[in-house]
Amino acid sequence: MRSADVIVLPSYAEGLPMALLEGMAYGLAVLSTNVGGIPELVSEGRDGILIEPGDIDALARAMHKLSADKLLAEHMGRAARQKIINEYGMPAMTSKLSQLYLSFGH
Repeated sequence: MRSADVIVLPSYAEGLPMALLEGMAYGLAVLSTNVGGIPELVSEGRDGILIEPGDIDALARAMHKLSADKLLAEHMGRAARQKIINEYGMPAMTSKLSQLYLSFGH
């Protein structure tokens, strides 16, 4: 993943794909489909591009866009990495888990 610019995951069904989390942690822009938990993870236009499942033309256009515009891919990749740090890093997850445990006591 270190040599990649983009992680591409065209899928018809997903939960919260570990592959996207890992790619984003590496600072990769995301190109994926608008299914399952992916839209909750990827912010369209900010840290990635979402397409509809099965839309091969949209997939090809998005792949071309990200390969032709390296600055866009780099910007999205930085945003993706920051999102992982802010929302899925150890401090964020520890805080969320603590809040969950505390909610059981009320």
